[in-house]
Amino acid sequence: MVKKVAVLPFRNISPRKEAGKIITNLFTQELFKSGAFNVVETGNTRDFFVRQRIRKTGEIDLDTIQMMGVQLGLDAVFLGIVEEYYQQEGGKNGISPQVALSVRMINTKTGKIMWKCFHKKNGDDYIFILDWGRISTCTVLAEKVIHEMILTIKDKG
Repeated sequence: MVKKVAVLPFRNISPRKEAGKIITNLFTQELFKSGAFNVVETGNTRDFFVRQRIRKTGEIDLDTIQMMGVQLGLDAVFLGIVEEYYQQEGGKNGISPQVALSVRMINTKTGKIMWKCFHKKNGDDYIFILDWGRISTCTVLAEKVIHEMILTIKDKG
């Protein structure tokens, strides 16, 4: 049973420069709010990276994940990629944000993927009648996407 987890910095391949940091923070907050896990503070994870001289999460291998699990008492870590995070301008509806995330939960003892999810939405996906429900900012859309992703973890376990 997974109780204690850490969220590692999300890798950003979107055009938005700070999207990785934004999504990492939002994912950590939503995971904490869900009450599904005991989430390790970001500072503890950062300290581990400094001690191990890891500059980017792309440098993390299974041995490092296992070492992190032992040193921080973790059952699992979350790794993610921000694939899209931008405002799309134009069209008949004006501005529509786009967010696409890919996230995995890795067991720190075995290195096996315990859960994975890809979620892609735009602000118009939440319209339920006329223009009601439209989301117009990336941050609000990202919060909804992350919330929906975390619900799939809770439903599974």
